[in-house]
Amino acid sequence: MNTNTATEQSAIIEKLGHVHILSLTVKLQTVLNLISDWATNWQLSISISKCNILALVTPYAPCQIDTKVLPHVTSCKDLWVSC
Repeated sequence: MNTNTATEQSAIIEKLGHVHILSLTVKLQTVLNLISDWATNWQLSISISKCNILALVTPYAPCQIDTKVLPHVTSCKDLWVSC
């Protein structure tokens, strides 16, 4: 039988959400590291000044490319790419 109050249950759910978000941040950072390594191997530069993180949830942890932390933004331009 669950004896947690509604407040306790809400706190538990919030903590689980934070863990999930941090887990996703770790995955994102892993992908950013792979992209950075790929660009280095192919002698390509990444225009980091044009990169940012559009965080739709809080909290969010900082991500970086090389040693440069990507800024968090609340909006961004939608740049369509067509072939």
